[in-house]
Amino acid sequence: MLSKVLQELKTLASENNEAALSDCVGEFLDKQMKDIASLEYHLGCWKELEELAQWETLFEKPAAASGEEI
Repeated sequence: MLSKVLQELKTLASENNEAALSDCVGEFLDKQMKDIASLEYHLGCWKELEELAQWETLFEKPAAASGEEI
């Protein structure tokens, strides 16, 4: 939602020849998009780690029950 509002502000600033404001908002939007991409990447890594932990748990239980080590 914030991105949409900022994009509209940038568009209005460009239409009204407010180059400084348009540039400032544009830089902010670029940084925000990079931050969003970084967060999405890290979220994906976190989900993969959780999934791996679940698989490890599945394979550890039978070994623990039989008294054997993997």
